[in-house]
Amino acid sequence: MFLLSNENLSHALFAVGLLMDDCLNEYEPVVAEVLKKLPQEELIMREKRIKRAFDLSIKKTELHPDLQDYDVWRPYITSRIHAVQKRMAEERTYQTD
Repeated sequence: MFLLSNENLSHALFAVGLLMDDCLNEYEPVVAEVLKKLPQEELIMREKRIKRAFDLSIKKTELHPDLQDYDVWRPYITSRIHAVQKRMAEERTYQTD
C-alpha cells in the first residue's frame, strides 16, 4: 500500500490545481447532501478544478507554478459535514420513533 505524506499530497494537489475537498467521493450520502447545499458559484469552481485536473493529468503536465499559491487544505465540504451528519442522524431518529 502506498501512502502519501501531507507534503507529497499537497504537491500532488498543487500540480493539478485541486483542493483536498475536491477529492471527496460525491456519491457518499453525506458529501452529496453537502454538495446540494453549497452555493452555485462554489459548485461551478469545484467542477472547473476537477476538469482542469483531469485535463492536466491526461496531458501529463502540471499547473503553472504561479497558479499553485493557494491553500489545498481549505475546507469547503469537510467544514459542513458534521452538521449534515448530525441532521441526518436526527432524521433517522425521528423516522424510527
